[in-house]
Amino acid sequence: MPRPRLLSDRVCAFPDCSALFRPLESSHRYCSPFCWYEDRRRHAIASLSQRLWERVQRCPHGDCLYCCWPWLGTTNKLGYGILKAARQMFFAHRIAYSSVHRRAIPSGLLACHHCDNPPCCNGDHLFLGTKRDNYDDAHKKGRTVFPMPLHGMNNPAAKLPYEQVHMIRVAAESGMLQRNIAQDFAISQTTVSDIVRGRRRKQG
Repeated sequence: MPRPRLLSDRVCAFPDCSALFRPLESSHRYCSPFCWYEDRRRHAIASLSQRLWERVQRCPHGDCLYCCWPWLGTTNKLGYGILKAARQMFFAHRIAYSSVHRRAIPSGLLACHHCDNPPCCNGDHLFLGTKRDNYDDAHKKGRTVFPMPLHGMNNPAAKLPYEQVHMIRVAAESGMLQRNIAQDFAISQTTVSDIVRGRRRKQG
């Protein structure tokens, strides 16, 4: 009976690993299931921009500064477009901003709408800002009823607005990791877990 041929060492195909390993079969490209999954996840996220523009209705005038470009795919209850990749949820307008302006959105900042149209993905209608900037913009346009909510120790009641509670639950139900949700909303992961389990504000 012929002895099985031993394959030579090769470099793991996952760019963040690049470790040497000896594959059991010639088709094996990754040193571990973790690297295989993470590389698939990386490709899925990289393809978000292409998937986004396939579902956006661009203005017939070309790269128009004035017309909204609505997202035609799935939206959440607040009207914001959402895409899923690698078991995570991404907001369409945030991907649009990164795609048009060719830079990532720093952690803790929002992609805000000049046009106040949640499904709009026109990069010229989007600007980066904090939650305070977003509130001030809405206040100037007369779209606010209550004062800017205080967060954390600055808020005697220590409660989140209903809209944010709802967005947190939608994000969690769509598969977004709780630690990523906590970063986006500048709260602790424990708070996110409490909201998801219904321990805070049963009406979101």
